[in-house]
Amino acid sequence: MHNTAVPTRVDIPEMNEKVLVVSQGNYFIADLDGSAPVLLYSAEMEPLTMASLSSDKTKFAYFKNNFLYVLDIARQATIALNQDIIGSIGGNLRWSPDEKKLAMTCSNSQHPSNSICQIDAQSGQIEFLLNQSDTDQFCSVNYMAFFDWSNDGTTMVYTCFIVPEKGQKQAFAIYLYDIASKTSSRIFDSSLQDSIWYLHSTSLSPNNKYLLVSGAGQTPIDQVFLLDLTTNNMRQLTSGSEYHSDAFVWRIDGDSFYLHKTMIQSPYTESNFVMDTNGEVLFPVDVDGAIIE
Repeated sequence: MHNTAVPTRVDIPEMNEKVLVVSQGNYFIADLDGSAPVLLYSAEMEPLTMASLSSDKTKFAYFKNNFLYVLDIARQATIALNQDIIGSIGGNLRWSPDEKKLAMTCSNSQHPSNSICQIDAQSGQIEFLLNQSDTDQFCSVNYMAFFDWSNDGTTMVYTCFIVPEKGQKQAFAIYLYDIASKTSSRIFDSSLQDSIWYLHSTSLSPNNKYLLVSGAGQTPIDQVFLLDLTTNNMRQLTSGSEYHSDAFVWRIDGDSFYLHKTMIQSPYTESNFVMDTNGEVLFPVDVDGAIIE
């Protein structure tokens, strides 16, 4: 009697699936095969600090020069949503799952310290969800940056960090913020490991089971790590010294994501793949630039 091996199912997406891509400062929406690109923001204008595409692919929000803008893609009409924000330390900009609000790290004249802000996409009204003073001792005296918003709208991911001296390891911690209870939990502490010296970004899986972490070691070469939020176990998924590796976007299955690789030396060739949570490359994606949403 022979046992027949059952091949692992690879869910290859439809090529008309739309993604947000940034290439040399240009932001555009395109199909996964690189076709039907629509330019949303040109690099000929000032560089963007952060940007986000709504889940229905109809609105493009971006932050520039302390102004938050929203582009209606179909009408090609842009509005300045809010003019009260005076700064952001960095991190990401994200639409809420219902597309009614935007989240980012911000401050204004009434709240000069770093805060996680929720901004109404119609009125521009700012709600300060989490101030530094509401966090733990490490966060309260250091920088705070918002990273991601869960697909079910219940959880946000943010980090607190110290800007390191050149060549020194960065001190940082990663937190989950529960919107209903207004409480934070620390899920990662940089002092307890030596693999990640510099944190770049994090992305929460659609099923809230995993956290993708992009960062660099002492070398420094960017690599991708996976934090299991059930076991709190961290695994390095990429390696090598010829390419920087980053991952910003999960696929809807929650078991794979888009991996972006850039050659470290000239000609700095870029490539994209789909990788699973075991670190296996499933197939290439023919898009120029980095898939960021």
